[in-house]
Amino acid sequence: MNDENGAVAGEGSKGPSVLIVAPAAVLGTLAVVAGGFFAMGGPELLQANAATSPETEEMTEASPEKIEPLDPKKVLEMEPFVVSLRDEDSSTRGTRLRFVVVIEGIDPKEDPASVFRLRSEILLAAHDVGLETLRSPEGIEALGQAIMMRAEENLHKTLYGVLITDYILL
Repeated sequence: MNDENGAVAGEGSKGPSVLIVAPAAVLGTLAVVAGGFFAMGGPELLQANAATSPETEEMTEASPEKIEPLDPKKVLEMEPFVVSLRDEDSSTRGTRLRFVVVIEGIDPKEDPASVFRLRSEILLAAHDVGLETLRSPEGIEALGQAIMMRAEENLHKTLYGVLITDYILL
């Protein structure tokens, strides 16, 4: 019996059997490897190796102490600030700084007036830092430290942190 192409039935029909045998061989190999992995300890072995590797020892030695989670009621996200910073030698419109601050350690429900005082201190701190510092790579850190100092000094409260979540010089 010949088909349309003139091939004898049974000859040249090796295509479908290869399509079945090759994936079955790959799956069989993967099953053997996975079985060996789990027989030798599996995930526990990986965790034990990761815990004792030199890389993780260096990371744990260099990592800071564990930070305690804060009470979510004592985290205050402020509205965005836009501050106009004028160059000392410029008579045109100065550079503007837009930033968003999150304060850890103030509950606005305990003392609503402190939010207004805090906003004032943040604006004054942005002017205290200065334009050249704000343009530098250390600008965000310097701004955060200035805000923290002014706020703690003038609000008479201990803050846990000042996070600047958005920082753009326009």
